[in-house]
Amino acid sequence: MKSGTTSLFKYISSHPDIFPCDKKEPHFFSKHYGSAGALNTYLARFKGAKAQKYLLEASTSYTKRPVYEGVAERIHELSPDARIIYLVRDPFERIISHYRHSVARMPESRTLTDLVKTDVEYLSYSYYAQQVKPFLSIFGRENVYLCTFESLTGDPRRCCEKLFRWLDIDSAHVGTVYKPAYNRSRDQLCSLDESRFWGRQALRCKRSRLARHIPARWRERRFTRRIFPYKTARDIGSESLHRDMIPARELLSPLLSSWTRELQKIFPLTFEQWESAHTGQNPAYCIPPELAPIVNEIQSRMRTTGPISSEDEIENSVHQ
Repeated sequence: MKSGTTSLFKYISSHPDIFPCDKKEPHFFSKHYGSAGALNTYLARFKGAKAQKYLLEASTSYTKRPVYEGVAERIHELSPDARIIYLVRDPFERIISHYRHSVARMPESRTLTDLVKTDVEYLSYSYYAQQVKPFLSIFGRENVYLCTFESLTGDPRRCCEKLFRWLDIDSAHVGTVYKPAYNRSRDQLCSLDESRFWGRQALRCKRSRLARHIPARWRERRFTRRIFPYKTARDIGSESLHRDMIPARELLSPLLSSWTRELQKIFPLTFEQWESAHTGQNPAYCIPPELAPIVNEIQSRMRTTGPISSEDEIENSVHQ
């Protein structure tokens, strides 16, 4: 979430050998697969494609295990020669971005520390080794490309050139105007006022399973702001929010470091720009009691079978 997928989609869509979907995130293989008429609707989104070598879409839900399982198998069934691009960022920064996104779209008043102890999605989406594992198993290591958010934002032109070479298309085609970023997160956070009756009712609804059945357009912040009372917005750089991040980082850093080492066994990269790759690197790391229930649930629901580390799944080529 907020890992640069919109920017990368925009950047590489300009290549003449790539035809982009008319909707960046159709979520066909995760949310709509098997629905009546869904395949025809999905294929119609690429209407107009001619001699391009690749069709492109960028649904972030395809690597949101365990919420959506079986995505790699479905893609392979329809397109066995597909090439998979997996864009990742520092796992703790991704969690922060996830938190900001949740607050902005459907106000969240709980602290980040409380959320990571109870909400499977916050941690599991940063478990990159297990998110990418099904794609490696089905498509093969040579057809999966790992790209980091940091390399994309640091030098988007060079990042795209390397990606084009991997796709075996003209890497000299870099005609896109590389803007700093597309779809950036808001600079402020708003939260519902729990001191007022309707604020408490909105939060109770949001936290219940019933919230999943509320149409997305009704969950947008502009709509809910007209109905439910909000506290004053707080800036993302505010001291109160910073204080909220400190205990969450201290709690999660050793775990995320161990998960990053697991990813390094698959992709021989250093991830030097990730603070999570350098904090708490203890091979004998034990999961703290307060995280054990959520980590056990993640491992159980994702049906993990241990890290991928066999040599036939690791190549000498390095993507950065």
